[in-house]
Amino acid sequence: MKTKFYLFFWLVLFVPGFSSAQWTDYLTVLGEEWANNTWRNQVLTTNEFDQDGYITKSTLAAWDTVAAKWVDYSITTYTLHSDHTVKETLTKMWDEDAEGWINSIKTTYTYNSSRDILTQTIFMFADPEWMEYSSIAYTYNSSGQLTRELVRSLSFFTGTMEDYSEEIYEYNTDGTESRSTYRTRVDGSPTFQDASRNSYGYKTENGRKVVATILFEVFDGQNWISESRSLHNYNGDGTIMEVVDQGYDQGTWVNSAKEMYAYKNGKIWQMVGQEWNPGESEWMNISRLTFNYPGTTAISRQLAAEVAAYPNPFTGEVRIGYPGSSSFRVQLFNSGGQLLMDLPEMRDGEKLHLEQLPQGIYYLRATTSSGGKTLPLVKVK
Repeated sequence: MKTKFYLFFWLVLFVPGFSSAQWTDYLTVLGEEWANNTWRNQVLTTNEFDQDGYITKSTLAAWDTVAAKWVDYSITTYTLHSDHTVKETLTKMWDEDAEGWINSIKTTYTYNSSRDILTQTIFMFADPEWMEYSSIAYTYNSSGQLTRELVRSLSFFTGTMEDYSEEIYEYNTDGTESRSTYRTRVDGSPTFQDASRNSYGYKTENGRKVVATILFEVFDGQNWISESRSLHNYNGDGTIMEVVDQGYDQGTWVNSAKEMYAYKNGKIWQMVGQEWNPGESEWMNISRLTFNYPGTTAISRQLAAEVAAYPNPFTGEVRIGYPGSSSFRVQLFNSGGQLLMDLPEMRDGEKLHLEQLPQGIYYLRATTSSGGKTLPLVKVK
């Protein structure tokens, strides 16, 4: 069963990815988990903005159940260009041993004349200097639509940056996205090979064309195999009401997870994630996000999150999540850049057993259909 942890969407401080197409203006977002028939605090993201309403700082805190208080674990600061595009983001983590903030991840961006991102370069801090370990190059067509993402990663065998994966985007004649295909280099191949793809189906709601289904398939070397799909349902005003995820099991679509949206003043106020319990034939609460917005109409930009880990900080097990993806590669490095673990096929909601690791900071790299992402993991106790 695919477990979906919706807190992952909003642990934005741990993922140095940014999308110029994504806008938000929330001041805080509270992440909770459902335990013992009650909602329990987990994470809290707090954003700060400049006088024009553009984001300048994000702080991620985790709930300390013993002390019954929020404890800050990471801070991301944003350096902006004069046109308010993001020039650089810098994430620092709290080091309990040093009792201070230490450098963790830095990301730099370049843009074209339309202010679309051309390149995104990610650096990991390997004391005493920054080390480039990943980059993404974006290609657009004459209509400004994204057509390709090329991911390059640092090879710890050769010490050089190498092409790792690409994603190709296709569009319908009306400009809506029809398909995205993820391709990767495997077994030393000099060329990219098909790995997975998303295909989009549409319907009309209130005279507007909206996404109805997203079908995810994997390529087995000869054929495309259905793996999962998401079904999108809308409110009468055209806002998204719920998304139901299903897995393909022996020719039958089986419920897996669901996210439900509630709105206030035309904005998302709350999102509840549930998991299907086949034994009881019912949906079970898993997680909840609650948004608080500042008293301003200014628009801010922020990081887009896809891959995340929970809990973080951790003591033993870590659950890895990438909602919407069937499988992805996970690599774990220590603070010195040494590869400790390489798992070619992880699935959303699966666990890593890291009880044997000593206390400290680690880096988890996940390569998915949207490219490569890296986030710090903090081992405590």
